[in-house]
Amino acid sequence: MKTIGDIDNYFEHYKLIKYDDSNLAGSIEWYLKWYESALELFSKHFQAGDKFFDIFTSVDNSGNGFLLHNNFSKIRSAYIVLSSEIKRKESNSSQIKIEKVFATGCVWDAWAFVSELIRGAKRRIILIDNYVDDRVLSILSKRSFGVQATIHTRYNKQFQTDLAKHNEQYPEINFVQLCNKNHDRFLIIDDEVFLLGASLKDIGSSLCAIIKMHTSPEIIMNLLKKQCDSYPNFSDIK
Repeated sequence: MKTIGDIDNYFEHYKLIKYDDSNLAGSIEWYLKWYESALELFSKHFQAGDKFFDIFTSVDNSGNGFLLHNNFSKIRSAYIVLSSEIKRKESNSSQIKIEKVFATGCVWDAWAFVSELIRGAKRRIILIDNYVDDRVLSILSKRSFGVQATIHTRYNKQFQTDLAKHNEQYPEINFVQLCNKNHDRFLIIDDEVFLLGASLKDIGSSLCAIIKMHTSPEIIMNLLKKQCDSYPNFSDIK
């Protein structure tokens, strides 16, 4: 489904040629692309009886050039109201602060919460955690097909064996050796950073928190690279 940003872009194309009578076919094409995409999106958010949705859906688009001059004004006004409401909801949703605290022993609750974060990834998952084992491979296997996964952790012979066996059968999980200067644990899901109060393999076994940060992943990754690059003989640490 198209986003409200995509539909706004269609409108910008239409607006450029709306008053160009020599390109009426082009105007109609962009108008219909804009209107039909908006209608599909609005149908997911609104229902009959909502004033501006009814105005938007009552337009007869069979009149070709006629619609460009006679229907445009009222449905554009309805579009502004409806799209603004969607943008407001999306803005409020994106600003929700995630701050989960798990009491000692809430291993399932914590595991289920992290599992949902993993399943929600669209492009990438990056785990920065000093101590991992095969349980981490298990939870990362919940990610969608095509989502890249990378683990930054300290070298551990048993984990390397587990990882190699995992990668023989399932989509590859990348390993990056972590220098000993790192302390906190971070989970990056696409463009969001979560601070983990415990190593992922132990999440929920003792009192801990998971907090969504405002910091960008690039800041975390640049700081990580900087400190590991400065570590003497880092490549020899095994």
